Amino acid sequence: MKKILAVLGLAVITPAVNADEPVMPLKKVTLFSSGVAYYEHNGNVDNSKTFDFSFSPAQINDVLKSIAVHDAGADEILLKYDSSDTLEKTLQSLSVDLSEKPTIVDILKAQVGSEITANTSEEITGRILSVDTISDKDTGKSVLSLMTEGGITLIDISSMKNFAFTDSKKNADLKRALNLILNLSGEKQKKLKLELNGKKSRPVKISYVMEAPVWKMSYRLDMGNKEAIFQAWAIIDNSTNFDWNNIELNLVTGRPVSFRQNLFEPYYAYRPELPLSIEGAAELEMYDSSVGEPEYEELYEDAAPAMKMAPSRGNDFANASKAFSAKSSTVAGERFIFTPAKPVTLERQKSMMLPLKVLVMPAKKLSVFSNIPYGQFVNPKLCIELTNESGFNLPAGPITISDNGYAGDSLIKFLPKNEKRLISYGDDLLMQASSIRKNTNSIKNVKINNGVMTLEKSHIYETVYTIKNQGEKTKKIVIEHNFNHNAKLFQTPEPTEKTPNLYRFTMDIPAGKTITYPVKENQIISSVTYLTNFNNSQLIGYSTNSEMPTRAKNVFKNIIAEKKKVNDAQERLKHLISSKQELENEQERTRKNMEALGSTRNSESFYEKLLTIEEKISKMNDEISEAEEYYKKQQENYSTFLQKVKL
Repeated sequence: MKKILAVLGLAVITPAVNADEPVMPLKKVTLFSSGVAYYEHNGNVDNSKTFDFSFSPAQINDVLKSIAVHDAGADEILLKYDSSDTLEKTLQSLSVDLSEKPTIVDILKAQVGSEITANTSEEITGRILSVDTISDKDTGKSVLSLMTEGGITLIDISSMKNFAFTDSKKNADLKRALNLILNLSGEKQKKLKLELNGKKSRPVKISYVMEAPVWKMSYRLDMGNKEAIFQAWAIIDNSTNFDWNNIELNLVTGRPVSFRQNLFEPYYAYRPELPLSIEGAAELEMYDSSVGEPEYEELYEDAAPAMKMAPSRGNDFANASKAFSAKSSTVAGERFIFTPAKPVTLERQKSMMLPLKVLVMPAKKLSVFSNIPYGQFVNPKLCIELTNESGFNLPAGPITISDNGYAGDSLIKFLPKNEKRLISYGDDLLMQASSIRKNTNSIKNVKINNGVMTLEKSHIYETVYTIKNQGEKTKKIVIEHNFNHNAKLFQTPEPTEKTPNLYRFTMDIPAGKTITYPVKENQIISSVTYLTNFNNSQLIGYSTNSEMPTRAKNVFKNIIAEKKKVNDAQERLKHLISSKQELENEQERTRKNMEALGSTRNSESFYEKLLTIEEKISKMNDEISEAEEYYKKQQENYSTFLQKVKL
């Protein structure tokens, strides 16, 4: 067996970003394999402070759902941002509304009654009366109607060089609207403004969870040296808008519940409009105070105009973060956490590999046969039996195997600490195996009591494996045998390992040799049957079965003798009923003949015959009654006999 020299490390990749570093430094990043990340900023704040954060549209909803501010000394905490309809609502509130992207004609139509100064060939001042479209044969033109001191003046809008509102507020609103469209509509990042208002120096922590690329693990395994070298690398993407400078980095595997919810978009609930109810004043109703609830005055004392924070109940985030401080792989609830021993510094657009640990783990080469077909030779898989003694719970990931050069690739499922796992990376062309299968059945035990037979049958499933070693060295192989969950191994050595569905048998195959390896499984099947349910063929079958014990065969011979009495009585009853039916048929024919002849001399013979048949049927009825009683008696005797049989 070789020992694996294992190196665990991180391959960290950051995409290009353009945003500035946040004012409050980032201290901790926890990346989850479920596709989210926890970010924590820590720092000291003097008096009042404002922090600006920017996030992508894909991140903003996660931030709004999870952001937490820990500032026990703040008098007021405000988080402000421009929602998705900030631009539209603001534009609509201005005296010149550009929210619908209007044309010049639309703007003038919306300002009917406003006074403007228009420059054409001359300067004209007046109030907008209307904007009309006049069509001619070829084109249409828009005409502005102004109410001037000299009357109504018509101006072709296309002839106007410029115009301005005489109301300075309208001109200011127009400029503001244009600035809003320019500034807000062109921004790709969503900005949050966090205001912390206080009167002293204090520590502050800001944390949030947002969408992040899934961190991935990949492995290397080199079996070509005296000591097999095992390396594990985590691939991590920094998708934030700032660099990581001396941060505490944690990598977490697990499957926490995580979802998206659109909190950034404003929602307006539907409310029905009801008619006025003029029914007088409602009666006053008084309510008692609740019991056991805190007084709101205590929590929000001196809250106006700012709301104070409730008394501290302990720092839940800080307590949870203790699990992140381990300098190895630890278990936190249902999660597994990897933490580098030193803070991580990584500039934007840079990559790095950060080793976590160096250690030794055992491994050995094996050739593993799985699902060997019947009557057909197949090659086994080249495998390495790896025991995870790294102290880490290794996440799933690809692994590249080297054995005096590149040997193959494989995948590792989640591998807990101290667990053993087979890792396949290729086919062993010098080994072959096939299988044949045969089944045998035998009666193991027979019991009869109170008319019930309990029969135990032994079903033996035998698979014989034929293994060929065409190489020049002895090979250690593993045969994976799919076992029958209802059977037990029989006349077969115990397997080296057992999985939920497989036996694994390990053996050495000498060079140039062919061996056979039988695997037998025995399944005991019990059946319970009432003796009265057996027909004649079944009883004869049990009495002549060579696998049946002699005592059991003799018992069935006695049962057959008793059963014969019932059968004979049944046959006699059937014969009498059949004979009666024949007489009744003859009686019916005789009546019809008499009816056809009428009152003639020949009809007298048929009359005599009819009387004779009547006498025979009457006598036959008596015999049938006796036969029925006898048949019933034989059945009762047979049932009593079966109840007394013991075996």
